[in-house]
Amino acid sequence: MTQTYDPWPITSGEMAERIRSFDWASTPLGPIERWPQSLKTIVDLMLVSPSMMSLVWGPDAIHLYNDRFTDLLREHDVSALGQSAYETFARSRDVFEADIAAGMAGRSSRLPAQLYPVLRHGRLEEAWFDVEYAPVRDEAGAVGGVLWTLKETTAQHLAEQALRASETRHRLLIESWTQAVWETGPDGVLADSPSWRAYTGQTLEEWRGDSWLNAVHPDDRALGEQQWREAIATCGLVNAELRLRAPDGGWLWTNVRAAPVLDATGNIEKWAGMNVDIDARRRAETALRQSEERLAAIFSNAAVGLSELALDGRFLRVNDEICRILGRSREEVLRLTIGDVTFPEDLPPSLAAVSRALRSGETASLDKRYLRPDGSVVWANSRLRPLHHGTGQSSTLLAVTADLTERRAAGERLRESEERFRQFADAASGALWVRDAATLQMEYVSPAVTRIYGVGPDAFLNGVETWASAIIPEDRKAALEHLEQARRGEAIVHEFRIQRLSDSSFRWIRNTEFPLFDTNGRVQRIGGIAEDVTEARLAAEHTSVLLAELQHRVRNIMAMIRSIAARTSERAASVPDYAELLMGRLLALARVQALLTRAVNVSVGITALVHDEVSVQAQHERQYDLAGPDVALSPKAAEVLILAVHELATNALKYGALSAVDGKVTVRWSVVEKRGSPWLVFEWTEDGAPERPQPTQDALRRRGFGSELIEARVPYELRGRGKLTIEPGGTRCHLEFPLKEGTSILGTSAPQRTAVFGGTLDMKSEPDLTGCRVLVVEDDFYLATDTARALAGAGAEVIGPCASEEDARAELDDQQPDAAVVDINLGPGPSFKLAETLKDRGIPFVFMTGYDAEVIPAEFAGVERLEKPFQFRQIVGVVAKLTTAV
Repeated sequence: MTQTYDPWPITSGEMAERIRSFDWASTPLGPIERWPQSLKTIVDLMLVSPSMMSLVWGPDAIHLYNDRFTDLLREHDVSALGQSAYETFARSRDVFEADIAAGMAGRSSRLPAQLYPVLRHGRLEEAWFDVEYAPVRDEAGAVGGVLWTLKETTAQHLAEQALRASETRHRLLIESWTQAVWETGPDGVLADSPSWRAYTGQTLEEWRGDSWLNAVHPDDRALGEQQWREAIATCGLVNAELRLRAPDGGWLWTNVRAAPVLDATGNIEKWAGMNVDIDARRRAETALRQSEERLAAIFSNAAVGLSELALDGRFLRVNDEICRILGRSREEVLRLTIGDVTFPEDLPPSLAAVSRALRSGETASLDKRYLRPDGSVVWANSRLRPLHHGTGQSSTLLAVTADLTERRAAGERLRESEERFRQFADAASGALWVRDAATLQMEYVSPAVTRIYGVGPDAFLNGVETWASAIIPEDRKAALEHLEQARRGEAIVHEFRIQRLSDSSFRWIRNTEFPLFDTNGRVQRIGGIAEDVTEARLAAEHTSVLLAELQHRVRNIMAMIRSIAARTSERAASVPDYAELLMGRLLALARVQALLTRAVNVSVGITALVHDEVSVQAQHERQYDLAGPDVALSPKAAEVLILAVHELATNALKYGALSAVDGKVTVRWSVVEKRGSPWLVFEWTEDGAPERPQPTQDALRRRGFGSELIEARVPYELRGRGKLTIEPGGTRCHLEFPLKEGTSILGTSAPQRTAVFGGTLDMKSEPDLTGCRVLVVEDDFYLATDTARALAGAGAEVIGPCASEEDARAELDDQQPDAAVVDINLGPGPSFKLAETLKDRGIPFVFMTGYDAEVIPAEFAGVERLEKPFQFRQIVGVVAKLTTAV
């Protein structure tokens, strides 16, 4: 048999129906059939109650309530039924959370006059409620939920508030407004009033009768007396404002009020009057009037556009400047709204600015465009601020409008100028930079700095440390002093050496530094141009060396020519003979120079050399026979041999085998080993030479140029031997000399170009530390950086540098160095804890310190100590020794 259940709740009403139809199975309460009877009972009680009631049940505070409570939530557009109260009313959770916790803990409470915001008729209003809550227990006696009962007391609260305000106003009226109270008889004759005398400073005698008029300002006295007499005559009221004398002799504005007091028959029994001090109000009114007059003058003559706008955008008041900006007359503008003169695309942000100003009460600003009647557009900045004019008066907006035409044009010119500067800086070969003169912080660096210094512009956007650390130590102090000179207002050009960070090469830099002044003539920034002048410096130095070398060689050649000329004159028979001999020898010298200048310090083949000298003198090819290996002669050997062959060929043409048609010259050469090195053996033999007259005794005593060349110069310059004999068939010559390198004064070899010397950081000639890892621990930035670069220049891999023991230990945790360079004092004083760690780990190290040896403990007495200042080569040398020992 299937059991059926009557629908619950059984009561009628909107909330009962909503509870019956709600999907409770999806909530922590579960299906309604499983609810405990205690929950159903309290819900039944709540639904039929005429009071406003609300129930939260369970740890999730699931919300149920009756129809009266529904009326409270209706306009809030929230669905609270079956939801957690914590989520539904999350914004006011802090108001009720503690009360729910108290109720769930078994406590109840009554909370009178609780203020809650309630949405009614589309507006959020303040409402007051007397609130009671109590725990609801389930079948087991445990607290299952909290029941709330609310009674709205808004009307009562507002009435009580109004009553208290009324009582306060009356009390203030009596205590604050009234400075004097007085009475007269029916005829208007005044009785004594101590408060009047205290207020005006009159004595009793001065007050009696009509003497009170003497306390009234002379300009107001007639009007005051007239109003008083008319009131007495007509039984009317007195309400006049006039000035009374003050006790200090000045004048105070007062409001005099008086009324007749009638008896039962309607006749005047007496007059009751009082004086209310209105001096502050009248003075404020005067000040306000004067202020408004000044404001009107300012409004009309302001250099910016001023306008007052209604909240619907209508112009209420405008000055001449806003009319000029809009290009319209005042009458035309006052017929328009702000939307009529705003560029269409700028209308949405304009309305948003108005909304911000009204919502926040603060000034809202925007740049916008205004349309003129001729279709032109004007850029302006508008600042909007709400103006509140007091109770009962609509708020308005004050718009302050500044014409931006010139400012935007200036901004555009500035942007164009900056873009031109940026293009110029990007294209310039030199690096352009700008520093703040006060902090020396770099503000701008052009891209060329990457090529010059080997790091990007961002690396220099700080103080001077990165830049100065790239300068070699010998040049750093002077470079920093030149920067200070520019800081003091001087323009400076100076040169210094850097070690380029990208490839560690040493470069010469020319810095042009100049001050940039502000409008007051103070140095605001320092500008500069950095150029890499390494190649220019090296070229100038090389040119100087070349000039010196050229001078040396020209002098040598001139000396040789002078020697040839002198020796030729000794054997010449006549001037024509002298000229012919000298010309031939100079041409031979020129041919030597032509051979040697084809390339720098290259060898010369003997075959071509001998062939060229012999063939030019022979009558036909059958007159000579040349044979031998094509030996490569050094420039020096080629210089001497070609002159010797020239003398032999010339002599053969004049007196020997080449002078006869059937004569013949045979030349043979070969290479032999002698004294452990190769020697050239050269043989010249002539056949068929005509008979020559026997030389005279004087001729025998004199050695000819050729003989001297062969028998003296060859042994002297080539370290060989030469022999020349004259036989019946012609001349015989035997030459032999070692084949060694040797330069000629006729050669074109030039000194090698020098490189930039990197000063104490230049480690070209120092031990090679390639593959060696060195830990550098030093707290001075420049010394640490220079030490690291010196070691890196020698090939070492630098770990750090580290400025503290903590940093050094962190590096030691990650990697094992081969050696370490350690400063003893890293800030607080001498410390040897790091040295102890290095010793324990077996890592060799060297101290670099300014302390004497006495400071170092005995256990480290054997550790090498470099005393500051030291040469960086010393560090490289010591590290090389330490790593070699290991």
